[in-house]
Amino acid sequence: MAASMAENEGIDLDRKGQRPAAIAKYEESVREFAAAIAAASPNHDEDRPRLIEHKQQVEARIATLKSSPTTTIPVEDQIKSVQLAMAGAASANAAVSSAGGMKTMAAVAAIGAVGGAFVLGGALGLPIMGAVGGASGAAYVATRQDGVWPGCATSRRGGTHGCV
Repeated sequence: MAASMAENEGIDLDRKGQRPAAIAKYEESVREFAAAIAAASPNHDEDRPRLIEHKQQVEARIATLKSSPTTTIPVEDQIKSVQLAMAGAASANAAVSSAGGMKTMAAVAAIGAVGGAFVLGGALGLPIMGAVGGASGAAYVATRQDGVWPGCATSRRGGTHGCV
């Protein structure tokens, strides 16, 4: 997280043309990425190659800025976004927790699947597509915390939670 924050600050400074400050943030980011790479094993071995590659991209940007301070190469050409499995797993766990647990999430998805199959199956003759869409939509709504559907997410009534 610290690596990403420092990198984002560096990118912002880089885009504003504040190259020396950007280099300092990028160097901080590289140090944090090195620590993340060391800490990735053994629980997140699948992320190590992605972290290493991303760290190398940031290092390449530092080298470009130092060797050619007036470079016109956009930062996006050198530093690409990275998707880590550890971040995806944490997000998935948080979503399931916010919906009230795995059983609640599965129940909400099942209800959505039946509703979607009924609506799209009857109207368009697409029951499987309707089931997939309904399950996805209901599961998504159950994880929201903004009250998009009263009675969903973390409401607790009579000892139950999820969508009521």
